[in-house]
Amino acid sequence: AMLRLWSRLPRPRDARPCVGELEAVPGRPEANPYRFGALEGLGGALRHSQPEEALRVCSATLDLIQRRCSYNKELITMVQVSLAACLGDLGRRDEALVIERKIYAWRVAELGVSDESTISSGFNLAVSMNKLKIWDEATQLLRDPLLPAARRSLGSDHNLTLLLGENLALCLASNLECARNDLRSDDVPRRRNVFDVNTSEDLLETVAIMEDVVPKRRRVFGPAHPHTHPHPQRKIYGSYARDSRTL
Repeated sequence: AMLRLWSRLPRPRDARPCVGELEAVPGRPEANPYRFGALEGLGGALRHSQPEEALRVCSATLDLIQRRCSYNKELITMVQVSLAACLGDLGRRDEALVIERKIYAWRVAELGVSDESTISSGFNLAVSMNKLKIWDEATQLLRDPLLPAARRSLGSDHNLTLLLGENLALCLASNLECARNDLRSDDVPRRRNVFDVNTSEDLLETVAIMEDVVPKRRRVFGPAHPHTHPHPQRKIYGSYARDSRTL
């Protein structure tokens, strides 16, 4: 399937044959079209069990494609997505974030903000920002343009749209939890009120998102689907729901 996809990707008229069209050349294994697919499959198979080996395979795949199909930016981007995922699995989130920023910027420029591939890349970028505690930037990215674009092009019940909404709620909740922890610190004056105007709005938005997402997940995926099961972070949403009623 990967070979068929790569063979359909656009390329210049005068470009050399690429994946799916290359013929094996004796003494030149890098020219064998099945080498691309084999490397991609091997990297995916190793990712969860041997992430360091998977990273080496993804790096080798990217190097091979850049030498053989340097003109095909979409193909290179596809491999960069796998490379960023491997870096994230190894905890090298700063390096993954750099790659994910480039991927998202390229897809916005080439495909537009409403394309599903662009939205998916933006989601990956927001997840990395969330894990690195870059909550303000992640919140801004999710609020606009990602969530409005996903609702327009994919629909409000699409899994990716629901994931974006839940990730936005997670960013807001993490910021709120950080604010609460600051209030418990001796370095912060006790007279400071965590529920200022901006925080109150974030609190209400967090609760509203989860009250919208959770029922949709149950309705769309069913109660037994993994995406319907409670996320570990959702345990704090209940307390926020109670707090929101006092505002």
